[in-house]
Amino acid sequence: MNAMKDTEKLKLIETYLSGEMSDAEQKAFKAKLKSDQELRELLELDQDVDLALENIDLIKTRQMLEKIKSESRDSEEGEKQ
Repeated sequence: MNAMKDTEKLKLIETYLSGEMSDAEQKAFKAKLKSDQELRELLELDQDVDLALENIDLIKTRQMLEKIKSESRDSEEGEKQ
């Protein structure tokens, strides 16, 4: 039996994570995860990267909101003077 290439595994992982697999495909993927350590590691890595990117987006959003609040306060103080 041929081992899956990394590109095939990554495509399979993306299809799984995007919810594009049928129930039967999900079941086969989960079974494959049990027997393929590299596939499990790639899935975990992909999930870690997605989480890191979400955290970066959250940090940027918070920074933007703080900047807006600060500019709003500065503007209100300027109008009072």
